[in-house]
Amino acid sequence: MNSPLGKYSQLVAVAVVLMSIGAYLFAALTGNQAADVLSQYATLAFGAVLGSAATVNGYRRDQVATNKRLDMLGAPPAGQG
Repeated sequence: MNSPLGKYSQLVAVAVVLMSIGAYLFAALTGNQAADVLSQYATLAFGAVLGSAATVNGYRRDQVATNKRLDMLGAPPAGQG
C-alpha cells in the first residue's frame, strides 16, 4: 500500500540535500574540522536525489522499451556493429 505522504518525498529529499550542502558550506567557511565528513555526506545525498529522480521519472522503463524495439528490428548489440 502506498503512503499518502509519498507525494512529499521529493520535496523532503531536496530539502535534506540543501541543508546538507548548507551545513558543509558553513563548516568550510568557519574552518570546522567536520567539513570533510559533511562534504562526503552532501555528495552522497545529492547523488541519491538525482538517482531517485531518474527512477521516479521512469528512465529505466523507457530504456528497456527502447532495447526491446531494437531487438525486434534485429539491431546488433552495442559495440558489435
